[in-house]
Amino acid sequence: MTGRSVSGPRRVPRSLRGLQPPQALRWIATLIAAALLCVSCQGSDRSPPSVTTSRPTPQRSSQGPEPYPYTKPVPPRAPTAIDGTYRRTLSVRLTGGFVPCRRCAPYRLEAGRSTLVLDEGRFVLEHKPAAPESAGFSATGHFTIAEREVALFNDPSCTHVKGVYGWTLGGGELTFASHHDPCFVGLRMEYLTARSWTSISHG
Repeated sequence: MTGRSVSGPRRVPRSLRGLQPPQALRWIATLIAAALLCVSCQGSDRSPPSVTTSRPTPQRSSQGPEPYPYTKPVPPRAPTAIDGTYRRTLSVRLTGGFVPCRRCAPYRLEAGRSTLVLDEGRFVLEHKPAAPESAGFSATGHFTIAEREVALFNDPSCTHVKGVYGWTLGGGELTFASHHDPCFVGLRMEYLTARSWTSISHG
């Protein structure tokens, strides 16, 4: 008999006793994964990197949201002759009835109430449909006026399209006349000129 020591059978952890080999392996793998996850959580104090999207967001100024400048230059902030808040309601009779729509193009001629804000070369438009089954729409952008023409541009719905309209303002009514606007194959032009806009606050 040599002097080599003979070790006895290795002790199996109590938690593994009675498990078949595949079950034991899965149990061990679970413990290892949990340990690695714990080390990963404790070993990093850095905040996750911020995620940026490709969709531009309006800049903010002291006067409110600034439309995104898809095209430049943008008009400087200065009062214009048509600054104000305007509103109008389109009837079912005028628009030809209800057409429930959740994912339709903006500037569709639809019954409901619309609000248009013109403020120092910036415009904001919001439409709330009369039919609860339909989704409304909104738009922002820049505008310039020269004599009796107003040009709309930097609209997210038509990023590089400029629409040119004639305009008249009298008796608290702002009326647009179509000159040239290919935005959404003429939908914006049809929408803006369908009826006059009533001033609810001017200047």
